[in-house]
Amino acid sequence: MFRRLLKSCSKLAIKTPYKGFCTAPHTGASQNPTLILNKHFKAVKQLQYDSFRMKPPKSRVVKIEGKRLRDLGFLRPFGEFAKAIDIYAIEGAPVLEGANTPSASWVGINFPVKDDPFIKNTFKKFYTDGIRVGKLMEIFDLIGGASAYRYLGLDILSRDATIVTLCVDNFHLFEENISTDRDIFISSYVSYAGTSSLEVQVDVTYTDDPSVIVSSASYVFVARDALDYSKAKKVPKLVFEGEDDPDGCLLRYEYGKINQRERKQTAERSTFKVAPSSEESQHLHNLFKTTLNPNNASEYVPIPQTSVEKTLLMHLQDKNIHNKVFGGFLMREAADLAWTTSYLHGGGSYPDFVHIDDIYFLNPVEIGSVSIFKSWITYVEDNLSHVMITVDTLKNRLEKHRTCEFHMTLSHPHNLPKVQPISYFDGMTYIEGQRRVHDVKRF
Repeated sequence: MFRRLLKSCSKLAIKTPYKGFCTAPHTGASQNPTLILNKHFKAVKQLQYDSFRMKPPKSRVVKIEGKRLRDLGFLRPFGEFAKAIDIYAIEGAPVLEGANTPSASWVGINFPVKDDPFIKNTFKKFYTDGIRVGKLMEIFDLIGGASAYRYLGLDILSRDATIVTLCVDNFHLFEENISTDRDIFISSYVSYAGTSSLEVQVDVTYTDDPSVIVSSASYVFVARDALDYSKAKKVPKLVFEGEDDPDGCLLRYEYGKINQRERKQTAERSTFKVAPSSEESQHLHNLFKTTLNPNNASEYVPIPQTSVEKTLLMHLQDKNIHNKVFGGFLMREAADLAWTTSYLHGGGSYPDFVHIDDIYFLNPVEIGSVSIFKSWITYVEDNLSHVMITVDTLKNRLEKHRTCEFHMTLSHPHNLPKVQPISYFDGMTYIEGQRRVHDVKRF
């Protein structure tokens, strides 16, 4: 099994046109290896993801129409989109007892962004022809949930089980601006299955060039008993019977196991559970000494001063099929707030999303509740800013509980003012932000 996995991994070296750029001969002082790596990071990651994403043969992809589409219950959440989009599935997936395949879960949607004015205006940023990241995240959550329901053999309106978004990880944007002058195709499918959890991969390509992936994300869903959310529901075992690319399925499955392990390790080493390392503590102390000097203090902005907050009333129009607030709506609002926070800190220059990870949904948000979205910049390095967003739901003026937490890294065309922790809490979020930014820059 692992020989096949290694063989699939080795295809990366064959496919990438950048396989020799790290060892190119040194031609001058301007050839900084770090800058070269940063320049080609997205291209290499793009080729890496493209090498093992699911690419079903055209002969097996069919458009879902008529009663079958209504039974799937897929059109209702799309509202006005429903009249314009085309939805596809893979035919010929085997029917198995107690197990299922990636093909059975695959869902593809074509969005005519280029020619449909309503869809274009819904997706488009106000300052470029690029797609809004928050809107993309909202669609990702919806189509990912549809794949999870299909994997369980249920339609999206089923009451036999409840699918809940647990977290979002590794949200990659391989193009800074995904164009609204081209139609986009979004596909999703189960890549890993645990006992009651599913990892769903969501990919975006341009419709006119399906060979190149432009965005990708991993969504983790958990299955719950429809009548009792506290009870887990067992999901079918993931098998690769009848798959066109079993090696690719195996590779994605192994990546799913790695992702699961890394999520646990990240949670275990969080500064909210264990103390920072000695190096991190020393860094904080050095920063403290630096900011004591009046000549240096003006170069730093206190973290609390970067905070931006908004309060929203959760309406019926934002509900999901289980009468809770739709997770995609929360992600869209959080992304817009993160962009605004980084925009204000950057002095008015427009930032771009670089990486989004560790989005956690801790509790469902009830319709009619009052939710406070709060964001602040926890770390800055060069032109990168890390933004942390929390969502708290108020029960009354004195009682609230945390429902969501988001982490997003954005870039600017210029270096940014550094931030300074004021409290111990600020210091811990500063270290968390530093870790995430370094994870991005490490590549």
